[in-house]
Amino acid sequence: MLNLDDLINDARLPEGTYDLCLRADLQAELEAKQLELAAAVDEDSLGVDTGDLGAEIELLREQMAGSVVKLRLRGLGRQRWAALQKQFPPRDDDRLDAVCGYNYDEFMPAAIRECIVEPAISATQWDKLLNLMTDGQYTALQKIMLRLNTKDVQVPL
Repeated sequence: MLNLDDLINDARLPEGTYDLCLRADLQAELEAKQLELAAAVDEDSLGVDTGDLGAEIELLREQMAGSVVKLRLRGLGRQRWAALQKQFPPRDDDRLDAVCGYNYDEFMPAAIRECIVEPAISATQWDKLLNLMTDGQYTALQKIMLRLNTKDVQVPL
C-alpha cells in the first residue's frame, strides 16, 4: 500500500533542459557548408572530392558544441510561483499585464532565471546572456519555464 508521507517526501518538481548555443553566428556558416556538400554529392559521379567539406562541417559542429551551455530548469512550485508574480505588479496602462496579473516584461526574464538550477548564473551573467540570446532562444527558454510551472503533469500510460 502506498504511504502518502513517503510519496510527499520523494516528490520532485518538474525539470527540463535547454542547450543554449553561444556561437549562433556559426549556424549560417554550417548551413552554407551543408548545402555546398549536398551540391557536391549530387556531382559526385564526376569525381568531386567531398572530404574537405565534410571536415569543415565537422569542425563547425565541434565549435558550436563547444559553445553550448546546458541549462537545467526546475519548476518553482505553486507558492513560490505566485510570490514571484507578486514581485512584478502589473503596469496600469498595459493590457497584457492586466490579463496576466503581473508585469510581463519584467516577470518573464526573472522567472526564467529563477528556474535555472544549473549552472549557477550571477545577475551580471544573466544580463549578458539576455543580450546574447536570439529571440528564438529566449522564447524556447520561456516556453520551457512556462511548461514547468503552469502545465499539469500527466503520467504516461
